[in-house]
Amino acid sequence: MVNVIFVCIGVLLVWGTVQSTDTCVKSGITDNQLSKAFYRADPDIKTGYLDVSVGWFSVSAVGSGVTLSYNNWLNQEHDARSEMINLWSHLTYMVVSNSFELYAHYEYYMLYSYGISHSLVDYRTVQELFDTACFNWNSVENTWPYGCFDADFFCHMSSALEKQENIVIDSHWDMRRYPPKLVEEMKTFKKDVEEYSVLGVDRYYRTATLKLYFEPEILKFIPESTQEDVFYRSKLTWMFIAKALEGDLNGFSYDLSEIESSGCTSLAGQPIATNYFCKIEEFKDKVSACAALSDVTPCIYDKNVQSYLTRGRFRDMEELELLHDMVSKTQDILTEFKDKVLANDRDGLNSLYNKFNPHVTVDDSMCVRDWPNAFDCTNNIACVPHNAPHKFDCNGEYTCRINMMYRFDCLLKFVLKQTKQLVDVAASGNWGRSEVIKAKNDLMIWLSYIPMARYTSLAGNEINDVIIDTQNTIKGYVTSYDTQGLDTFVSNLPHMSFVPQWAKDVACQQVSVSSEYTIFCNLDPLLNSVFLFIQAFENSKQSTTKILNPTINYRTLLDQLQLDRAAHLINVQTETISNQFRDEVQTNFQELSSYFSSLADYDKTKADADIAYIDGQLEVFKAKITSVSNSVEHKFTTILNLAIGSNVAELLQKTVKVGVALVSMANPIGKIIGDSSVLDFMDALNDLAQAGVTTAVIARLSDQEFPDLIQQAIDLGTKFADNEGQLGDARIFIDKMKDGEDAVETANDFLGKYNDYTPKVLLADITSFGAKWETVAEDLCEAAFSAESAGSALIEIGLASTGDCVNVGNEIEELITYYEELYEYQFDFMDSLSDAARAYLAYKKANDLKSAYTNTDSLNQAFLKQTAVNAFMVSTLNVWEVVTEYCDALTYTRGGEIPDKCETALRAPSHDAVAQVMSYTPDPLCHTNNEITDFRDIPTTPTNANDQGYIDLNALYARETVTFRIPNFQWLRDNGWFGPHDLEKAVYIKRFEVFLPPLSGQEEHLVEVEAQPGMANYLRPDGTNLRDKNVFFNSRISSLKCLVGVSDSVDLVVAKGHNLLCAGRI
Repeated sequence: MVNVIFVCIGVLLVWGTVQSTDTCVKSGITDNQLSKAFYRADPDIKTGYLDVSVGWFSVSAVGSGVTLSYNNWLNQEHDARSEMINLWSHLTYMVVSNSFELYAHYEYYMLYSYGISHSLVDYRTVQELFDTACFNWNSVENTWPYGCFDADFFCHMSSALEKQENIVIDSHWDMRRYPPKLVEEMKTFKKDVEEYSVLGVDRYYRTATLKLYFEPEILKFIPESTQEDVFYRSKLTWMFIAKALEGDLNGFSYDLSEIESSGCTSLAGQPIATNYFCKIEEFKDKVSACAALSDVTPCIYDKNVQSYLTRGRFRDMEELELLHDMVSKTQDILTEFKDKVLANDRDGLNSLYNKFNPHVTVDDSMCVRDWPNAFDCTNNIACVPHNAPHKFDCNGEYTCRINMMYRFDCLLKFVLKQTKQLVDVAASGNWGRSEVIKAKNDLMIWLSYIPMARYTSLAGNEINDVIIDTQNTIKGYVTSYDTQGLDTFVSNLPHMSFVPQWAKDVACQQVSVSSEYTIFCNLDPLLNSVFLFIQAFENSKQSTTKILNPTINYRTLLDQLQLDRAAHLINVQTETISNQFRDEVQTNFQELSSYFSSLADYDKTKADADIAYIDGQLEVFKAKITSVSNSVEHKFTTILNLAIGSNVAELLQKTVKVGVALVSMANPIGKIIGDSSVLDFMDALNDLAQAGVTTAVIARLSDQEFPDLIQQAIDLGTKFADNEGQLGDARIFIDKMKDGEDAVETANDFLGKYNDYTPKVLLADITSFGAKWETVAEDLCEAAFSAESAGSALIEIGLASTGDCVNVGNEIEELITYYEELYEYQFDFMDSLSDAARAYLAYKKANDLKSAYTNTDSLNQAFLKQTAVNAFMVSTLNVWEVVTEYCDALTYTRGGEIPDKCETALRAPSHDAVAQVMSYTPDPLCHTNNEITDFRDIPTTPTNANDQGYIDLNALYARETVTFRIPNFQWLRDNGWFGPHDLEKAVYIKRFEVFLPPLSGQEEHLVEVEAQPGMANYLRPDGTNLRDKNVFFNSRISSLKCLVGVSDSVDLVVAKGHNLLCAGRI
C-alpha cells in the first residue's frame, strides 16, 4: 500500500493571461497588387532587391537576390500594421532617393499593362483599392488589411499615390481633340528623371508627394522611428560616407545645396519638418563644417552618419561596397592607435584623440552588442561567388558578424576612452611609472579584444609583457582576497558579457587558434573568472537571502576535495609561467583533472538545485495568484461590460481584453511568469476606443475615477517595461537551465546587468493603484446593477445586491496584497538567480579546466600561460563558495550564531582563515542515539475549510495523497511545538518519517513523503535573526526518503537538540 503525503512549510504565489485573437494578423494572403506592393516593400533581405538597368529612354528592373519567392511569402503570417508601415517606408524611400525604381514600376504597367512580374507593382491599382476603402468604407472595414486602419488613412494614402505619379508621368489635356482628352506619358528618363537628386527631394512633385505622406491622418499609424527613417534610409548619408572615404566633400556640398530644406522653417513643429527637412538643414551645416577640415575622415564617425548603419538598407552591391570600405578605414585607424601606443608615442596618441574625439558622440545606449544593425551578415547578395573578395560571410563563417558586432563609432569610443586616460597619466613622459604602465596595459588589452582584434592584429610578442603583468597582478589580489583592489584593477577592462559566447567559441574553440585571436583567448577566461570572483565575494556581503542545500554534506565534501594538495599543485603550475617548463607540472595534471572534476560536480549540483528551487517558487507564486486573479478578472470584466452596456459580442470581447490586461498591470515580475504587458493594455484600450467606447463614456459612470485608474495602469506598465530586459534574460536563463541547454551566454548577460537591477516602480505605486482600482470596481459594480438584464449575470458572479459590490473590492485588495509580496520577493529572486548563474559559470569553467588537464597533448609553456592563473582563480572561487555555504548552514542550524572561525573568514578573508573553516568540525547538535525527548501534536481534523495544518488519516488509509502544511510560526505556537524558551532558536525539520499504524494483523503501509519548502524561513519566529539583520534562509528540498514503520501514536515525536527539531514521526 503506497500513500503520498506532501509536507508544505510556509506560504507561497501569479496568473496566466488570456490570449485573444488579433484580427490584424493573418496566415496566407491573397495575390493582388497590394500584396505585391507589400512584398516589394518587405525589408527582409530574403525578398531581394530591385536590380534597375537604365537605358537611354527607359528603365528596366528585375528582382534580384531573392531567396524567398513571392508565392511562399504569401503563405507566411502577415501583420497588416507591419506590412502597411513597410509600404509607407518604401514609398517615401522611392520619393526621396530612388526615383529610378519609381520610374520602373510605372513604366512597366504604362507600357505592358498587367504582367507576371512579382518585382514590379501597379501602384495605380493600389491607389484604386485605397480609393474604394476611402469612399466605401463599409465594404472593407471588416476585411484584411483594411480593418486595422480607418477610412481617413486610406483617403490620404490615395491622394499621396496620385501625386506620386506626377513625379514620373506627364499628364496634360489634348485640346486638339473634341471633347478634350487627358493624355498621360512617361517622362523622358534621360532628360527629366535622371536629373532627380538621390540625396533628397529637389522638385515640386517630389516635395508635394512627401508632404502628403506626412499627413496626420496617415502618421497616426506610422511609428515615430519609421518617420525618422525617411532621412536615414535615403542615400544622403550613404553618399556622404562614400565621398568622405574618398577624402573630398566639396563637390558633394554643391550637390547638397539643391536639396529642399526650407520646410524646416515653413512647416516648423510639424512631423515632416522635425523628421526630415530640419535634419536636411542640420546635415548641410555638418557637411560644410567637415568640408573645411584638412582630413574629413573623423566626420564619418559622427553618430548621425553612423546611424545609417543602424537604419539603412544594404540591399544592393554599392551599399555592400561601402560597408567593406568602412571596415578597411576603421582597420587603418585602430592600427594607427596600436602603433602609437607600442611606440610610447604620447604626442601621437594625443593628436589622434583630439582628431577623432569631438566627432565620436554616440550614446552609450547604442554601444551594445545588440545594436539594431540593418545588415544581415549571413544572408545577403554578397554571397554570390564573384563577391568573395569582400569577405562577407555566407555559409556559417563569422568574419562579418565579428566585424559588425559593435558600431564602428563605438569601437573608436572604446579606444578613445582608454587613450584619454593614458595620455593624461603619461604627460610627464615617464613611461615607467606604475599608473602609466597600467593605463597602457588597459589600452593594449582593449586593442587585443574581439572585435578590435580583427582590426589591429596585435602579435603575441607585442603584448606578451602585458599578459604576464596582468596575470601576476590578478594572482596577487586573489591570493590576498583583495576584491576591492581587484575590482579597481579591472574596472576599465571589457566586462564579462562584452563578447558573446558564439564569438568566443569561433575564436577560441578551434584546433588551431588564429593568431589574431590568441591574445583574446588567453585573457578572456581569466577576466571572466575575475568578474565572477568579485561578484561572489560582494554578493556574500550584501545578500539578505541564503539558500541552503540539505542534500550536501559540506564537511565530507571539504575533506574529499583535498584542497591543500590541489592548492600546492596549482601553485607549482603558476610559478612556472615565467620559468622553464618542469616535468613535475605534467605529472600533476591527472590529479588536477580529478580535482576540477569534483568542483564541476559540486557547481552543477548547486546550480541545478538553485534553479529547481527558484522555478518552484515561481510556480507556487503563479498558482497562488491565478486562483485569485481569475476570480477578479471574471467579476471585473462582467461588471465593466454591464456598466458600459456591451451587448454586442465583438464589443464584449474588446472590453474583456481591457479588463484582463488591467488585472496584470501591477504584477512586478510579470515578464518572468507570462503576464500581459503595457503594450497589451494599450492595444486593448485602442481596440475599445476604435469600437466607439472611450474612457469618457465610462468616466460618467464612475465620477472621473476610471480615467485616473487607466493612467495609473499605463504609468505602472511603462515603468515595469523598463525592467523587462533584465527579467526577460532571467526567464531565458531559467528555461535554458531547466531544459539542459547551454546557458553560458545567457548567464553572462544576466550577471553583467545584475548589479544595475533597480525596480522602476515603488511599492507605494502598487498600493495606490490597488486602492484606486477598488474604488472604481465598486462604482462600476453599482452602475452595473442599473443595466437591463443585469440581474442574472451579477448573481452568477456572486453579487445579489449593490451591498455585495464591496466583495469585488475585497478580492482586488487580496490580489494587490499578493503583488506587494511579489514586489518584495523580486529582490530575493534576483539574488538567488545570480547565485545560480555564478554556480553554473563556475561549473563550466571547472569542467573546461578538467578537460584541459585531461588533454596531455597540449602541455607546454603556452598552455600554462593560458590556464595557470585562471585555474588558481577558479579554484579559489569554488573554495570560497563551498566555505560560505558551509558557514551559512552552520549559522542557520545554530540559531544565527556564527561560528568564530566563520566570522573571521567572512569578515577578513584570507587563505589561512579559509583553511581554518575547512578544517572545522562542529559539535553535533542532536543526541547521537536519536532518543525521544519530547512529543508534539499534529491535528487529524481541520479547524476550518481552508485549514491544511492537519493529517487526514482516513484519506491516508484510503491511499489518497494528503497535504500537510505548516502555514506559519503562529501555527507552531498554537499547537505546542514552541514554548517560551524556544523563541530564540532556529527551527527546521531534519527528518520527517511517517509510521502508519495497521488497522488489523501485521499489515504494513509504505508512505512516500515529499517536502516542498516555504518562501522564506527567518531565523526567528518574529521574522528577524539574532543580529537584527533582515537575513533569512531558504531550503532547497527535492524529497525526503520513504520509510516503513509501525506506531500506535499519531503524535509528532521531536528529538530536540541544541535548538532545532531533529526528527519527526507519526
